Amino acid sequence: MVRAGWATTRMRVLACAAAMAGVARAADADELSALKARVEALARQNQALTHRIEQAGRAQGLASHAAANGAPPAQGPLARSLPRQGPPAQDPAAQDPAAQDPAAQEPAAPDSFAQGSFVPGRSPLRPGTGADPASANATSSGNSGSTTGVPTVQEQRTGSSAPAAAAIGGTPPVPATNALSFMGVTLYGAVDLGVSYQTHGTPLSSGYGPGLEYLISRNSNRSLVSLAPNALSYSTLGLQGREPVLPGLSAVFNLQTSFLPTSGQLANGPASLVQNNGVAPGRQSAYGDANRAGEALNAAAYAGLSSDRFGTITFGRQTALTSDGVVAYDPMFAANAFSVIGYQSLTAGMGNSEDARLDSSLKYLVNHGPVHVGALAQLGGANGHSVNADNSGGRGAYEFDIGAEYAGLDVDAIYSRLYDAISAAPLSAAQQATAPAGSLAATVSDNRTLMLLAKLRVGKIQLFAGYENILYENPRDPLGAGSTAIGGVPLGVINNAAYTNARLFQVGWAGARYAVTRRLSLGVAYYRQHQSSYSGNGCANASLASCRGDLDAGSVLADYRVSPRLDLYAGAMLSTVSGGLASGFLNTATIDPTVGARFAF
Repeated sequence: MVRAGWATTRMRVLACAAAMAGVARAADADELSALKARVEALARQNQALTHRIEQAGRAQGLASHAAANGAPPAQGPLARSLPRQGPPAQDPAAQDPAAQDPAAQEPAAPDSFAQGSFVPGRSPLRPGTGADPASANATSSGNSGSTTGVPTVQEQRTGSSAPAAAAIGGTPPVPATNALSFMGVTLYGAVDLGVSYQTHGTPLSSGYGPGLEYLISRNSNRSLVSLAPNALSYSTLGLQGREPVLPGLSAVFNLQTSFLPTSGQLANGPASLVQNNGVAPGRQSAYGDANRAGEALNAAAYAGLSSDRFGTITFGRQTALTSDGVVAYDPMFAANAFSVIGYQSLTAGMGNSEDARLDSSLKYLVNHGPVHVGALAQLGGANGHSVNADNSGGRGAYEFDIGAEYAGLDVDAIYSRLYDAISAAPLSAAQQATAPAGSLAATVSDNRTLMLLAKLRVGKIQLFAGYENILYENPRDPLGAGSTAIGGVPLGVINNAAYTNARLFQVGWAGARYAVTRRLSLGVAYYRQHQSSYSGNGCANASLASCRGDLDAGSVLADYRVSPRLDLYAGAMLSTVSGGLASGFLNTATIDPTVGARFAF
């Protein structure tokens, strides 16, 4: 009886187990069927999405074609799809609870507007930060012999991780938001226009890069109110790209040109000099020697490779390391209207304006932990101008940089050598009578410079300081007849013996920037230039340009970001000259209150 009951129970248990297994198999089949149906649905959705992307790509191609032919671009889903290169900056004001406004929804402004890929608190002298300054330059102090120009600087954005790129180099905060990018290529640019009053100024030029002479200059001849192009940064248009070729290795390039929004002309310093040949200083328009000479790509044209591990190497037309240093360490963003070292390329160009940018140059930047190093060499011995007619000149340059960053402190030291540097100027009436038509006067030198830089971020405040020691000597390979300046402009009067006694020129500056909110930043700066007498008699007056002399300037600047791409600015710079740096000047002081707006994309 017990055995029969046990057997019955056993049979029931087995039957129950079999039934449960059948149910499980049925459940598995149902789940499998449902999973298959879901996969098929996802496949259909993916196919539809792929079709939409293809349509958007075709639409963007049509939009680009239309834009190239003057039609406004269509606003497709890919029209502004890719972010700019580089991480968003950590603006000190990002922690400000008062900054809860529409701008607070945008990435914080970069530490410096420069070329679209600045890393906050880091210098363009480091690979992967993209920088570049170098603008035109102006007539000012710091000249000798038959020349009248003291250089200038400034720039724009590169967007690639290449080192010194070109164009809105070192200007106030404009965030790295969505860019006009497609297939790894980005279209970028900026337009800067304002109004300026000058107590002693010179009429607006249609081709000189800054447009006005914002610093006291030899031909500053009247008070004026004028349109003020490129006061904060150069107006530019460019293409930059970055394409991965191997893990951790990318090909990069940058092409850029600068122009004047008041005339639509490309920035062309040498042409502004020629326009003033033989004109009395009191009747001259704004002019200056420059590193932009009306070339189609007057700001940048280079390409190279960028490695996460081994740094960045680029070749072509690009900024000098000293120019990168100015962009990274100038409290006034290397702005034409508010910075001596931004308006002049004397500091950025190793002592000469034309060399803030170097053609046929090879640049290498690499960092290891907090330490970074850089090197630049100009190959081929030319910078948009020729050497001697028999090709015997020693034109060329090389530079070395070492720097570090730690706990908010950045430092850099840059050593440079420059051979057959040309400082060009308009011909006097007497020179014009005998020199070839359309030629210029020039002083030639070999230069040696040492630049020391530092900046410190403390909360919302950033402190800046810099110093450059420049030594001018007569060229070891004098230039002769048939030589040309940048842009191929012929040199009709050449002075190879201006520095029988070496000329020592020193530049120093200090300043601060304060981030009031995410939208508003304030800056203040002081600049000083000192020239030791090299006349041989120790003079300290304005009788000779070779006498001891000084230039002093102070500036203030407020920049307000209305939107991610538009900022308004207001500021002023007071500049004075004395001694040899005032030789031949019509006036010795000016102030330039300036207001304006800049749109960048």
